[in-house]
Amino acid sequence: MRPADARCARVMRQLALDGNELRRMSDRIERWCALALIIAYLPLAVLSAACAASLVRASAVRAQRDEPLRQVTAVLLRAVPTEYSAAAGSAVVWAKARWTVAGSTHVGNVPAIPGTPAGTAVRIWVDAAGKDQQPPPTSGQITAQVVAVLVAVPLGVGLGLWLAWYALRYLLDRHRMASWAQEWAALGPSWTR
Repeated sequence: MRPADARCARVMRQLALDGNELRRMSDRIERWCALALIIAYLPLAVLSAACAASLVRASAVRAQRDEPLRQVTAVLLRAVPTEYSAAAGSAVVWAKARWTVAGSTHVGNVPAIPGTPAGTAVRIWVDAAGKDQQPPPTSGQITAQVVAVLVAVPLGVGLGLWLAWYALRYLLDRHRMASWAQEWAALGPSWTR
């Protein structure tokens, strides 16, 4: 047999197209479903990753556009103790501060560096109502979110297809076991006399 013929025969056997009379219909279904899941992975992963990345980027841009934030200066009302940094393991802690937006004064907690004395000016982000907000994401942060989505979504698609494959195998194995039990119930008594 030539190498090309042997390769073709191996592929036919793996796809359950070799006409083997011992191969059950459930074996053929299993092979064809495995092939379909393998073929479906690439387009599903690419399309879902592209859609998810587009949604993440659009959401970040829409959040920036819909709620314009601006920076104002807040003044710390109390000194920030230095012992918070060691306990929390963070370089920034929350401290009480006061700021003014459009003539109205606001008081709230703002991020500050431990050890900062009272009366220090700190730049914070506020919305149109003057409420303290998280800073808007930078283009680098948006890019990092998009890259994370581009990595996570194909993994999620792969996991979903693997779970579908596992469920199919479980159902096919239950069917095979039921079929074997029926055959044994019919042939077992005559064979074990």
